[in-house]
Amino acid sequence: QASAAWSRIRAILSNGSEDATESSTNTFIALALLNVPAPATYYFIKTRATRRALLEWPETFNARWVAHYFPDKQPSLLAEHISSRVSEALQGFTSKLVLSPLTTSQNRWWTLLTANFTHFNLSHLLANMLALNAVGPACVEVPGMTPMHVLGIALTTSLATGFQALYRLSDTPGWRMCGFSAVLCAFTSVAALGAPQSKPDMFGKYPVKANSVWTVAGMQILTDVISLVRARSGTNGGPRSGKT
Repeated sequence: QASAAWSRIRAILSNGSEDATESSTNTFIALALLNVPAPATYYFIKTRATRRALLEWPETFNARWVAHYFPDKQPSLLAEHISSRVSEALQGFTSKLVLSPLTTSQNRWWTLLTANFTHFNLSHLLANMLALNAVGPACVEVPGMTPMHVLGIALTTSLATGFQALYRLSDTPGWRMCGFSAVLCAFTSVAALGAPQSKPDMFGKYPVKANSVWTVAGMQILTDVISLVRARSGTNGGPRSGKT
C-alpha cells in the first residue's frame, strides 16, 4: 500500500500525470494554503493573550492603585499592560518562524523555509495571495511545467533568499524577515520568460486587467527599483521591517 501511494504521488508530480496543468494549479493552491497556519496561529495567540490580560488587570496591585488615585491614566496603563502580555506571548512563536540572527546562533535552519510562509500582517498576506492567484495560472502555462517544477522553484527561491538575507544582514542587530514576496517574484519571472503572452487572472474567476504577465513583472521591477532607491537614500526604515 505504501508503494502504491508513493507511485501515485510520483505520478502527480511528474510529466506522466494525466493533467499536468490541473496538478500544477493544485500545487499553487497548496502553496497558498501553506501561508494560512502562521497568521491564524499568530492572531489566536494574540487574542488569547489580550483576553487573559483583560481578565487579570482588575486584580493587579497597579490596577487598583491607579483606579483609586489616577483614574484618568487607567486606559493608557491598561493598554501598556495588554501590549506587554501580548508581546510576551508572541515572542517565542514568532522567533521560531522568521529569519533572524537566531537562525544561525541557535541553529534554527528551518526558518529558511518557514519565513517564506509567515505573515503577521493581514494586508501583507492578502497582497501576496492576490498576486500569487494572478501569476499562478500564467506560470502553469509555461511549457513542460509540472508540480515538481512548482515545488522546486518555491524551495530553491526560499533557500536562496534566506541565505542572501543571512549574509547581507548578518551585521545588523535586531533584524528579521518573513513573507512570500520573494517566491512570488520567482514565479512571476518564470511566467514572464516562459509564457510571456499569458494573461494573468485569479484562477479564471476574477480577471485582472493586464495585457500579459509582463505587466505584473514590470510592476514588481518598478517596486524593487523604488525600494532600492529609498534604501540607498536612508528613507526605507531599515531592515527591521522584515517584510519580503
